[in-house]
Amino acid sequence: MAPDACLLALESTVFGRRAMGETVSRGRVSDRWRVRIGDRLVFADHFLLDDALTGPIDASLARGPVADGAHCLATLVVVAPDCDRSVTAARETPDASSSRALVKGRADLGATLLDGLAVLRVVAADGAAMRAVLARLVALAGESSGITLPRVWHC
Repeated sequence: MAPDACLLALESTVFGRRAMGETVSRGRVSDRWRVRIGDRLVFADHFLLDDALTGPIDASLARGPVADGAHCLATLVVVAPDCDRSVTAARETPDASSSRALVKGRADLGATLLDGLAVLRVVAADGAAMRAVLARLVALAGESSGITLPRVWHC
């Protein structure tokens, strides 16, 4: 990115539709992020689930440090002069459950502010809960950071 550019990037994954009784036990998911501002690496992340390495994916998602039973995961990265507002808004989002137990329709949310960069993570029990939280976060990030969101994001 150019030093004066803004970024709003989102990646989400749903591991089976719970309402349909779907689960994902086999496969490989690799999600790798690299964000550079100018020539400086400001964010690097690599998420990997691979049943050949760690056993069934649904069992990995059930572990507390991975997803604590959630079936939906998302990462939102915001680079903007006032990205701290995205972190504040995320921490005040009422859809985020304070409990570690994920119940239907609930999501857990974490937000971190780095140097000129906000990273927000969502884990949710189902796709509808994740979508509700993400829709609010994306809209707030766009408003607070001056990023104009594509029309399709408002659906």
